[in-house]
Amino acid sequence: MKRIILFCMTYFCLLSPAAHSADFSKYKDTNQLVWDGKFETAVKKYFGSRKFDAFYPAGSLSAQILDGLGGPPDQIKEFDKSIFIASACRPHSCEEKAAVIFKKPSTILAFGVIHFNCKKEGCDSSPKLSIFSQKNISIDVKNALEAWAFSVADRIPLELKIAH
Repeated sequence: MKRIILFCMTYFCLLSPAAHSADFSKYKDTNQLVWDGKFETAVKKYFGSRKFDAFYPAGSLSAQILDGLGGPPDQIKEFDKSIFIASACRPHSCEEKAAVIFKKPSTILAFGVIHFNCKKEGCDSSPKLSIFSQKNISIDVKNALEAWAFSVADRIPLELKIAH
């Protein structure tokens, strides 16, 4: 019986689209992407030990990004030749959202986070869009993240902040 169960588990794992991939564009939705250990590792490497006050005060930026991408997912979309955007809302807090833009197969270009700038004293009442990139962000990527934010935000205005 144990062998049958082990065989079935192995079989279904092999069929799963969420198996780890070196090509992030192979996934259909953001949950599949976030469940990929290689993506999580890439996000942690991208931000290192940076802290930010997005969803909670002075939290790990990579953890908050992954949290924002971990809720109800959107379909991953190709918005330019071999450049994709994946987004989702934060679990149990869909006013807060995150997006990642990456180049095929797995080069992360930038992140966008819609958040309420939470400090120890509390969170702001107006949403902000923070865009993070390691290098100078291309105008197309910046515009794509702004367009995404305005298409999914329930409340306007969004305050824009670009951080490198």
